Amino acid sequence: MAWLAAAQGLCKSAMGIAIALWFVRGVSGKTGPVRVTRAVKRHMGLTNDQSQRGIRALEAAGLLRVCKGGRGRCSVVEILSRNGASDAEKAAN
Repeated sequence: MAWLAAAQGLCKSAMGIAIALWFVRGVSGKTGPVRVTRAVKRHMGLTNDQSQRGIRALEAAGLLRVCKGGRGRCSVVEILSRNGASDAEKAAN
């Protein structure tokens, strides 16, 4: 809940993409990187610009890390805990 509360304090698009990321993560049942597909963005009513703006805001706040992406590709992001560690890093410790 603290993660979503932190995302809520950012722009509207950050909250929209935050909910979408946690939805995808919950549906897939996987930990680790999450792919932000066109279908996910459409489901949340986000345009490409809005989703990228939200991802940049969440990354600047230390809530996620962009693993892959780029022009014409789906972003792949890793959700970080509030202290900046990923689930994989926490499991290794």
